[in-house]
Amino acid sequence: MQKEYPVKRRFPRFTVLGRVAGKIIASHEATLLNVSLGGALIEHPSMVRPGSVSQLLIPTAKGDIQIDCRVARSTLVRQERRGNEAMVIYQTGLEFRNPSPEILAARDDVRSVRHATNLGYGQSLITGFAHAIDGGYAVAVTIDCDEQHEPARIPAFLSAIRSADIVSGSRYVDPTVPGDPAPPDRMQLNQEFTERLRAITGYPITDAWCGFKAYQVPALRRFHLTEPSYGLPLQVWVQAAYHRFSVIELPVARIYKNPARRFWGGLDDMETRRAYYLRVLEAEVARWLPEKLEIVRVRR
Repeated sequence: MQKEYPVKRRFPRFTVLGRVAGKIIASHEATLLNVSLGGALIEHPSMVRPGSVSQLLIPTAKGDIQIDCRVARSTLVRQERRGNEAMVIYQTGLEFRNPSPEILAARDDVRSVRHATNLGYGQSLITGFAHAIDGGYAVAVTIDCDEQHEPARIPAFLSAIRSADIVSGSRYVDPTVPGDPAPPDRMQLNQEFTERLRAITGYPITDAWCGFKAYQVPALRRFHLTEPSYGLPLQVWVQAAYHRFSVIELPVARIYKNPARRFWGGLDDMETRRAYYLRVLEAEVARWLPEKLEIVRVRR
């Protein structure tokens, strides 16, 4: 028979009536791979459950930053040995649950420019381009902050921009690059307008709307961009052709974290979006490449 030992307690305990929820918070050592305003990617040896709530602590020169997060996904990526111990390594994507301007405030080499209200996708780019021009930068890189683009690819864009005016990401130029299936309406419109732009500009592009790009800032100075919504890339392509800028495409992964997301400005309906894109494209071609205007009208 197992021997019983008396329980030794320093303080008296009281029975809790009913079910009271609680949390156990564990600490895991992790390596920060990349970070954005909306989340971070970390690597660590301990498994975490997707959907769970955690807290990321980032040490900086100005003190530690603590950010509440939700585990968006966690994937086993490899096995390795540390001394005599074998362990598995996970990569985990975290979504920040509280505002993250404090990340930027802790860095002296990052500046944040914010609109008081949502002025549109295109206006965000116009504002960013103006900041790059006014700040005297040599290169501007645009990247979506919804985890559709991988920051680890930025060095490849910076390398390629040395021999081009514009480097544009493409989710379709290399069919061997793995990726998520594109939402059918987005893919259809992308293919349709990519074909139009190829005919109008002469650029053999394969992806008209990839937001992952690098620009030579002297080239940005020559643009006259005014479209505040999703049609701004059409202005970029037409004006780039007018100025005879050189363009390179780089393959990027096709990543859709939220394929059901809505479009700003009442453009959820595909036919409404197509009509809007055609208006922007026709106006832009009429202004910069009027000799190609018939191509737009014939392909309506």
